[in-house]
Amino acid sequence: MDVTPEVALTAKDLADNQLVWGRWGVANGDLERLTLAMSEAWPDRDPSNIGVGNAEYVLIRDANGRERVDAGLGQIDFTLSSAQAFYHGEAGVSAMAVRDGALSVDFNRGAFTTSLDMDHDVTGEVQFTASGKVDEKGYFLSNSADGNLAGTTSVDGSEAGYLFEQQLEAGGIQGLTLWGQ
Repeated sequence: MDVTPEVALTAKDLADNQLVWGRWGVANGDLERLTLAMSEAWPDRDPSNIGVGNAEYVLIRDANGRERVDAGLGQIDFTLSSAQAFYHGEAGVSAMAVRDGALSVDFNRGAFTTSLDMDHDVTGEVQFTASGKVDEKGYFLSNSADGNLAGTTSVDGSEAGYLFEQQLEAGGIQGLTLWGQ
């Protein structure tokens, strides 16, 4: 099962989300499925609580002015709601299928683990894995020789999202995720 939406999500689709991906400019154009133009993503969300981002995307976290995650959240095993991933190769940029994933955040230990299963005609099956620390604000990062991840949870622990990059022998992968409970 591919968790990438067949058509691009709209502001109406994401109106109840605490986490929303905004994009600067056109990013990957017609291939975009999870992102909204910044003008659509920003208006009703608290601009003081930007989650994570890079030169193309920003994960906006609506936290109603709060900074820290709720106390007592413990371990949460999230369900992958939707994702988009792109293979950047010699022939340009093309969409990858994101088949499955797992994300576990343990707020008591301040740690997370995640994995994503993807495939593409050129790469075949690819698995992305990462682990690292989660801070008291719900932000988590992982950097390794062949991949990077930056993400955040909602302050109530009901949602999570991250962006990731992975180097392959030929080309690389870039993607975004949204998770729920």
